[in-house]
Amino acid sequence: MKALDESCEVVNAADAFNLIALTASAGCPFSRSERRPESRRPGLAHWFPEDHESVQWQGTAMLIPNADRAVIAPEKLRDYLLNAAHRRGAAKARLLTICGYSPDAWQVLEADLRAWHLTAEVAQIKDNPYGRRYEIRAPLLTPSGRRVVFESVWQVDNGTDVPRLITMYPR
Repeated sequence: MKALDESCEVVNAADAFNLIALTASAGCPFSRSERRPESRRPGLAHWFPEDHESVQWQGTAMLIPNADRAVIAPEKLRDYLLNAAHRRGAAKARLLTICGYSPDAWQVLEADLRAWHLTAEVAQIKDNPYGRRYEIRAPLLTPSGRRVVFESVWQVDNGTDVPRLITMYPR
């Protein structure tokens, strides 16, 4: 995946990780084994779910259903994605901090996710025992002025029709 640096030149995800490494005192927070492999393009079943009536379309782009009512838990942002001391979220927090986000102003990240990701095309849909997951890959124009491509994962739990944020990470 690609991201844009400050000069709006396209850079790859490895360069985004190197940006973290340059600013982190203990070296790069991501090892190669922690990086997610590129996922393969989904088959048609993922692009056209059986209950296609629940999917919203804007032109030819498939959007996450009921995005206007999406739940983004403050704890998910403040205590996980923006928490540099979190066991699993620390590396994400360091990148998001470099991009200008902070736990004290988690609402900025929430607003950017709503503006940039919940209006973006769904990249992949996966069903699991708990519901249907939607993956969105789109840039965020961060408070620092950088454009960084993130993937956000949303789930519509069984028995509900409202998506909720599961996680996000740089691509």
